[in-house]
Amino acid sequence: MGILRVNLKERSYSIQIGAGNLKDLGEAIIPLQCSPRIFVVTNELVGGLYGDQVVESLSKTGFDPLIYQLPDGEKFKSLESAEKLYTAALKGGLDRRSGVVALGGGVIGDLAG
Repeated sequence: MGILRVNLKERSYSIQIGAGNLKDLGEAIIPLQCSPRIFVVTNELVGGLYGDQVVESLSKTGFDPLIYQLPDGEKFKSLESAEKLYTAALKGGLDRRSGVVALGGGVIGDLAG
């Protein structure tokens, strides 16, 4: 696995890159000291392929994942979709210490971020 550091002064972060990382996602999140409730934002395509693996990894390390799937496509990068995410997060019991996982790229990364 490789680690890429994105240097943005006080907003810097690391990205882990490599095959098979999803099975170790829960272990990778532990040092972040999030609350047990983790919000996983994905789309129907990626969630269908990898959602179960993410839930399993998070659950086996003591996290309580809440998965929200958006439809696939650029047209869903909208305020309406963001509102749906916020509503699901509130109803799902997330708080300011909850982690957010973007399972996908593009639209999903933008909305989860």
